[in-house]
Amino acid sequence: MSPRHVLWIALAVCTLTVRAGARETNPPLPKSGGDAPQLPSATGGVHAVVVSSWGEGSTDLVWAYLHQNWALHGSIPLSIDYTSLHDQNDFTLQDLEASGADVVIVSNPAGGLRDWSAAEVAALGTYAQAGHNLVGTFLLLQYPPEADNRALAPLWGLRSDLSYSDGSDPASSTTANLQPGHCLFTGIADPLDTGGYPYVQVPSDDRSWEPGDVAGASIVGRSADGRNIVTTYDAGSYSASYISFMPEYQDGSAFEATQWLYNAIVCTGGATPVSDKTWGAIKNRFLDR
Repeated sequence: MSPRHVLWIALAVCTLTVRAGARETNPPLPKSGGDAPQLPSATGGVHAVVVSSWGEGSTDLVWAYLHQNWALHGSIPLSIDYTSLHDQNDFTLQDLEASGADVVIVSNPAGGLRDWSAAEVAALGTYAQAGHNLVGTFLLLQYPPEADNRALAPLWGLRSDLSYSDGSDPASSTTANLQPGHCLFTGIADPLDTGGYPYVQVPSDDRSWEPGDVAGASIVGRSADGRNIVTTYDAGSYSASYISFMPEYQDGSAFEATQWLYNAIVCTGGATPVSDKTWGAIKNRFLDR
C-alpha cells in the first residue's frame, strides 16, 4: 500500500479534537464525517454556496459556525449554503443559478479527491463571469495523481501549467499581510495567524510561491518561506481569492482564520492593488520583520 493511500485511510478515520477556547496545536488529519443540519439563513447581505469540496457539509469545518455567527466578524449579513452542492458531483450551471449565491466557495476539492470535470469548470467560469465572486482554499488545484483540478487555476489567476504538491508541506505559523489595508485583512493583525489545518499547497518544483507562479493574480499575503500565500484576482466581472492553507478546518475558535474567511466572502476589493508595487519592495517587508 502506497504512503498516499495510507494517508487517505488516516483521513477517513481520524477525529477532530477541540479544547475549550483553543485549537489543538497538532490537530488530527481532516476526515469526512456526517453532515450537520443546515441552519436558517441570514436575511439580506451576501449569500455563499460551498461547491464540490472536501468533506460533507459543515462537519469538522467552520461553515455552520460562520453562517450562524457572522455578526462577530462584520456588519455585512452572511449566509452560507454548505449542504446542497457541497458533495454534489456533476453539478451544472443551472444548479449554481438555482443556489442564488453571490459567492462560490471551493474548499480543498482535490483533498477530497473531487476531480472536477471540464463541464463543471466551464459552469463555474460562466457563473463567475456573470458577476459572482470566488473563494478557493488549500488543495484547490491538485492532489497528484488522484485529483487534477488545474483547469480551475485560470479562474483564480493562477497557473495551470505547474505541478502542485499533495498538501504534505507544513504551513508557516503566520502570513505577512503585504497589503494590510486590503479588505481581506479587515480586523486581522499583521501577521495573520494560520489557524485551521496547518498544511499548504505549493508548486512542486521549489515548494514555494513566487511571483512567477501566478498568472494575473496579485499576491497580498505571503509567509517569509513562501509556503503560505494569499492572492486576489480581479477578472473584471468578478474577483477571486485564494489561500494556500485551510482556514475553514476548525470550529470557529481560530478567530483570525474565521475572520479571513468572512472577509474573503464579503469583500470585493482593496485600496491599492499589490500588483502596483515591485516585488523587491514586497520582499523588503519580509526583511523588516
